[in-house]
Amino acid sequence: RFKILKPKETDWFKPASTIFIEAQVIHPQNEIEDGKEGEVILVDKVLPDRLTYDQSENKIAGFVTLPKELPDGKISARLRLSDRQGQSGEKNFKINIDRQPPVLILNERGTLFSNSQNSIPIPLQDAGCGVDSGGTRLTIAGVSFEVTATSESQLILKTRSPLTDGSYEVSVIARDLVGNTGLATAFSLIVDTTLPKLVLSSIEGRTDQTKIKVAGIAEDNYLATIKIYVNQKLIESFFPQEKSFNKEIPLLPGNNEIIVEALDQAGNRGLQSLKTFANLQSQASLVTKH
Repeated sequence: RFKILKPKETDWFKPASTIFIEAQVIHPQNEIEDGKEGEVILVDKVLPDRLTYDQSENKIAGFVTLPKELPDGKISARLRLSDRQGQSGEKNFKINIDRQPPVLILNERGTLFSNSQNSIPIPLQDAGCGVDSGGTRLTIAGVSFEVTATSESQLILKTRSPLTDGSYEVSVIARDLVGNTGLATAFSLIVDTTLPKLVLSSIEGRTDQTKIKVAGIAEDNYLATIKIYVNQKLIESFFPQEKSFNKEIPLLPGNNEIIVEALDQAGNRGLQSLKTFANLQSQASLVTKH
């Protein structure tokens, strides 16, 4: 029997890399010769490199070179060792392979928006070992900036001085923790800290109707969505084709607090609220009398 010590389940490797494999050997009869060689089988193929058994430590270890053509993900592997009687013992384990560099996720226009002037998330995704913040290079208008990692798939650009609102040309060369490096990817960064301007038309403070029209004007260079809530419940979510909008929304019996929220692509929010009382019980009593 074996207990795999290295590689760990959380270790990642590139194809064609040389890795160290070590296992504790459990053999009550101690009938394995010192220096006995063991095999590593990867995807049903025996690797040419061999591991060596150390009788004093009851361990088998050695370096093996992985094949060049290996798919991404968890690769099935086996460790095999024979005793003096020719009886073989095997242990199945996994080797994590990552052959792809991180990918930058942008909108269809290749633009990244931010409402922060000095702490900007860079949306890199890596399905394997994670992004290497120290090995990833990012430049703005040809000037290099450092990035820090907050997780395996999120980098934060920290600027020495705040970036003013506006558009910047950015280039990033992403690298992961096992050395996969992508090509230089250029994109536009738009820093926008201005809240959307939102103006609503007034409504009646009291109504007998089951619906009411909410109208207004939303102004922003990068407007994304307008949302309408009634008593904290989302009723409408839409992109206005023009600056002005007009929506008929349902009311609840009694007090109704209507909140209109305008959001831009950088995440800035503009809020306005309206209140009305819907006297729907009187309407229901009229229907009953008829």
